[in-house]
Amino acid sequence: NGIAQKYHGHGKWPVYHVSFSPVTSYFASTSHDTTVRFWRTDLRSSLRVLMGHEGPVTRSAFHPNGCYLVSASEDLSCRVWDVSGGNCVRVIPTGGSLVSGIAVSPNGKLFAVTLHSGDISLFDIGTTKNLRTYSMERAAPVSNGYHGNNNNNNASHKQCTNIVECPQFLNENVLVTGDAQGTVALWDTRLHSKLHSVPIKTVNVKGCVKMVSCNQAGLVLVGVVAP
Repeated sequence: NGIAQKYHGHGKWPVYHVSFSPVTSYFASTSHDTTVRFWRTDLRSSLRVLMGHEGPVTRSAFHPNGCYLVSASEDLSCRVWDVSGGNCVRVIPTGGSLVSGIAVSPNGKLFAVTLHSGDISLFDIGTTKNLRTYSMERAAPVSNGYHGNNNNNNASHKQCTNIVECPQFLNENVLVTGDAQGTVALWDTRLHSKLHSVPIKTVNVKGCVKMVSCNQAGLVLVGVVAP
């Protein structure tokens, strides 16, 4: 049937996201059960269960060295985990908005989160300092939460009909994002750049952007749900 392996660990709860480690054959899964699980591809049982979030965990991204993992939850926080020991080493509030995507820079110094508020926040992964917040400036209230059936009242503080998603670093200096209105935006992440409030470039596509992928040659692939 083409399935190489099935993994069981989150019980009856849905799995929201899976991310591969850049080092060897490890991966992480996030779930509605509030945990992150760390796996090796040749084993059916998880190696570690990362516990600490107080709501469903919706996204994750590995540090380039494979030793750390960043996760995001509907408890309105991100956590940085030491994968080898399973310990949480950083907790970063997301400013009252749900996270729709996470990306760690290729040099491992920064991580970016896209938010349901329509904003993109850039953090120093070592100090957890919020270095910059970009905005598409099209925020508008909506009634539902992240999955359409979210009962977390705290998660509706600042919602947006035009959710910004799928952040990816093109390189250390450029972040790429897509949004529900079909805008692909490139942002300058250099701290002393004058282009801190507007994108370097925007490209409009027909449909809702749900996936962005970049390579070292500077190419950007975009996955779109047609209108």
